[in-house]
Amino acid sequence: MNHQWVLKSRPHDEVSEACFEWRQAPVPTPGPGEALVRVVWLSIEPTQRTWLNPHATYIPPVEPGEVMRGVGVGQVIESRSERLAVGDWVTGMTGWQEYALAGDAGLFGFNKVPDGIDPRAMLNLYGASGLTAWIGMTDVGRAALVKPSWSPARRAAWAPSRDRWRGSGAAVSSASRAVLGRPTG
Repeated sequence: MNHQWVLKSRPHDEVSEACFEWRQAPVPTPGPGEALVRVVWLSIEPTQRTWLNPHATYIPPVEPGEVMRGVGVGQVIESRSERLAVGDWVTGMTGWQEYALAGDAGLFGFNKVPDGIDPRAMLNLYGASGLTAWIGMTDVGRAALVKPSWSPARRAAWAPSRDRWRGSGAAVSSASRAVLGRPTG
């Protein structure tokens, strides 16, 4: 069975569990040029909230009764595609479901995860949110790597935050691994 989260009703204010329904459907069968993907990880993106509104944005809204749209990462388990082989890790618009068909056409087609890349990184660092953050930092914010100049006043101002960070048991290296999509454990 293909377990799916389906939009039950549009949210009026905040999104809640009541907006969705857990359904079971048959596992789809790939046609020519398609592959069956077992979805392992889903991305929750800010743009998904706009897809729940009744008005179209850059793509049509998710309609009640449809599987909630979303990007996922999964592994090909059956293939009738020349481009995707059984065992390949792929990313694409899987929707919130356990199994999805990967086709080759359209803006939201599926792509193989490059060798040497953790598949989960395709949902953050190399996904839409990561790209948005990169453009925001480098093109909009004009961020650049600089050597900070730490005056005694700056050090004193930063110390309480630094001490709270240290006291929380968190570590900068753990945070950077989380941001880069690497396991923190």
